[in-house]
Amino acid sequence: MVNLSKRIRQLRLENGLSAEYISHLLYVSRQAYSNYENGIRQIPHESLLILADYYSVSLDYLYGRTSNGLLVSHLEKMEQLLLCKFHTLDPPMKLLLIQIMEYLSERIQNGTHE
Repeated sequence: MVNLSKRIRQLRLENGLSAEYISHLLYVSRQAYSNYENGIRQIPHESLLILADYYSVSLDYLYGRTSNGLLVSHLEKMEQLLLCKFHTLDPPMKLLLIQIMEYLSERIQNGTHE
């Protein structure tokens, strides 16, 4: 499980951002933000909310409680329904559905979706 300090560093690096930029976003010094990433200081809850909104991830993702940072609330209703139905399937059926979706996506990209 990824801890909070590692997760905020990972997100910053994945998005190509400097620690200085994020420190300005949070209205803290560069050193204070560095202490958050290194686990020396606990990051305030308000700053966590800012980071979650900025990266469009859940607080659970920041805390390492889930490995999926996608916020369901950002999905359209049809996408949410698909995700809920997918969640109820057993692993072989999930794999089959993924293969079907890849097949359909490929057909659309190749212009053979009639």
